[in-house]
Amino acid sequence: MSWSTACWHVIASVWLPLASGSSHVGIQGDNGTCFIQTQTLTSRTFTGIEDEEAPISRVAVLLRGESFRHGGQGSRAVGGHAEQLNATQSQLQKLVLPLEHAGMAVDVFSATYNTSMVGELIDKWRGRLRVDERLLKEGSTQLSNAWSVVSASSAYSQKHGLSYDMVIMLRHDMHLKQDLGKMIHDLFTGNGRRFDKFLVPFKMIKNFRWYPDRVPDTLQVMSGKFFPAFQDMLDHSKEWPAENIWSTLSRVIGKEHMGFVEPSFFGDSDPGKAWNPLYKFAGRGEGKLMPQELLAYSSQPKPE
Repeated sequence: MSWSTACWHVIASVWLPLASGSSHVGIQGDNGTCFIQTQTLTSRTFTGIEDEEAPISRVAVLLRGESFRHGGQGSRAVGGHAEQLNATQSQLQKLVLPLEHAGMAVDVFSATYNTSMVGELIDKWRGRLRVDERLLKEGSTQLSNAWSVVSASSAYSQKHGLSYDMVIMLRHDMHLKQDLGKMIHDLFTGNGRRFDKFLVPFKMIKNFRWYPDRVPDTLQVMSGKFFPAFQDMLDHSKEWPAENIWSTLSRVIGKEHMGFVEPSFFGDSDPGKAWNPLYKFAGRGEGKLMPQELLAYSSQPKPE
């Protein structure tokens, strides 16, 4: 997938530099070209105030997918206003703020589908948001949405001469239940700030593990050095890798670099099917805690 392909779906892209600069608003033209308009922005430091000391590390948080989503798996209905804003607030309080309080600079990048409510979501990221991609839902896919935020964050870092120690990618409708920021910071500092892993949330329970390396695809925590491989994987894919993400990426970066945020837990991508301790989805119920034994079955696997 090329940048021009991803741009085809864009309604507006807002670029917010770290220091005094300009925002670039791209509007889709009839011929598929993004036209650029420019306006001046004010400066901001990594915690939103004028800090004297530089951050110990820099983290990119990439938010992808549908927001203000109403209904279960497969539904693309719009709704769930309060639930979505609560989910966004959980991402701020349980991911971004703990990282910032630990002295890490956090840049937020967003790709979602344009609705009348998106502005409220974006307001919660004010001062931290670097890219705001609002896409047309018609004709879009998980891949085109993910590619939009991945390629835009890469372009932003190149433009401003930045490198990220860690990149975290999660869904807009993910409501965090634990202090994920502290968990990630502990992982980063636990090995002398030499984090060299690509992590997914947890292991898949046996009755949903239809092939050996099937893992949840809802959250990725990666060393910045693996982000180019992740971007290249998407660039050469015809669809979002989904729960095949482990087997696809491990062939490139090596299985020794793959791992789990919660290595001893077994669940499913969809918390509506199986409860997990990390997250739930806005506007969706939670299933029961599934058997935690490696080889346990609670039912025979059924196609989704």
